[in-house]
Amino acid sequence: MARAVRIRRSLSVRLLLTGALSAALLGYGVQPATAGPARATAGTTAVTAEFPDEGSPGQGEPADRVFEDSPGTASPEEGPSALAAAPATSAAAAPAITRGRVIERARSRVGRGLAYNQSGTHDGYRRDCLGYVSMAWGLARAGLTTDTFAARGVTRQITKDELRLGDALNNDNSGSSGHIVLFEGWADAGRASYWGYEFSGSGVHHRRIPYPYFAGSNPGAYRPIRNRHVVDDAPSVPVPVDGDLYALTPDKSAVVVWNGGSRTAVGGPAAALYAGGAGLFATNPGDGGIHKYNGTPGSWTRIGDAGAAFAVSDRHLFALTPNRAAVMQWSGSGTGWTKIGDAATALYAGAAGLFATNPADGGVHRYNGTPGSWTRVGNAGAAFAVNDDALYGLTPNRGAVMRWTGSGERWEQVGGPAADLYAGGTTMVAIAPNGGDVFRFDGTAHSWTQIGGPGASFALSRTHVHGLTPDRSAVTVWTGSGWNGIGSAADRIVAGR
Repeated sequence: MARAVRIRRSLSVRLLLTGALSAALLGYGVQPATAGPARATAGTTAVTAEFPDEGSPGQGEPADRVFEDSPGTASPEEGPSALAAAPATSAAAAPAITRGRVIERARSRVGRGLAYNQSGTHDGYRRDCLGYVSMAWGLARAGLTTDTFAARGVTRQITKDELRLGDALNNDNSGSSGHIVLFEGWADAGRASYWGYEFSGSGVHHRRIPYPYFAGSNPGAYRPIRNRHVVDDAPSVPVPVDGDLYALTPDKSAVVVWNGGSRTAVGGPAAALYAGGAGLFATNPGDGGIHKYNGTPGSWTRIGDAGAAFAVSDRHLFALTPNRAAVMQWSGSGTGWTKIGDAATALYAGAAGLFATNPADGGVHRYNGTPGSWTRVGNAGAAFAVNDDALYGLTPNRGAVMRWTGSGERWEQVGGPAADLYAGGTTMVAIAPNGGDVFRFDGTAHSWTQIGGPGASFALSRTHVHGLTPDRSAVTVWTGSGWNGIGSAADRIVAGR
């Protein structure tokens, strides 16, 4: 049976900030980031470079910034009278709500431009820290106050060790001296900081906060609390993976494929796996020869000798000769190969095309579809990744994620520092340089969503994002809101169609 495996995750990006461009960029004509605040698309949180307004009390004065046309602007009927008419929440009236749903509700307010205003409401909840947490917990409108959560029997105090997703850090002083922050998860192994959601004087934030709160803002007054009616989420059900994920067993003695929630051995020992739209390929551990899987367990055909590297696009298999002196393309039958290019250091392939790096200067070139015809599209990079839509690269110092525009040698910056890139289907993910968290590119420059914690490696198909746990003890798949374990230990994973 597949077992559930939880990879630490945060639901919004804060690590991949828009960084300064490196002096050595991938392309000559880099498109600068658009000035102004980043905006989130539906269901995501955009990357911003805003620093925390440390010490801004959640019940203090409204922020100077006012969004007259934002969803949070109070309408004439949403003034103090609306607050006065709101029913009070008691323990008996507080509804049960899952931890995941609490965070989902909290995330829905991030990036929407809600202006802080104790006298105004949005969707019936006060536009302050208390209305925000009350909304996330599903309490009665317009929300309780820091000194009435416990008094009404809604919350109880817990210890730091007990803090879990959906709990809170509460400063229960009355009036503008109090504040409350929703707890998501620890941001570091030493538990010196955490990821929290809060509505402060400058708006709604999802950010890293020192435990228990920012210095200078009376951090000693904050205590961990739990809503008595928050319940654990139901156990996750594995997402079916239908023939688009392959793996090598830890000892490399077998090749396996996932179908639904189970896996089937389809081949014996292999040294490496390569997969894509053109099929599944494996190298022989004895002589390095390349074999193609024919679709039936145990049925493989040798199609070529050893190569220095292989890459699979949506239609073709490519290879570098053992001495990297030539780029070759498999004919699609037998052991026929055609030389299509000269010396290269590495190959990158996907539906967007085949790309190779020049051994002399590291420049990246695109194959034009005719043997010998290549076009230079950019300078050297630390890493490249190709999916159905585009070629992505990391600047040589890994200080920025770049996307080729598809024209000449023009690139645009789409993200900040990253350690590595993985791409497949229409998706691309980047690994944060500090901590190894994984972020999904949302398609718009500088808009990313954190979907998981560290992993040994990742593989992307057109339908799924797969991961190996850091110790390679389990294979996991991203469900859209978390990670499910779908298999046991593996040496490596690759994604097919």
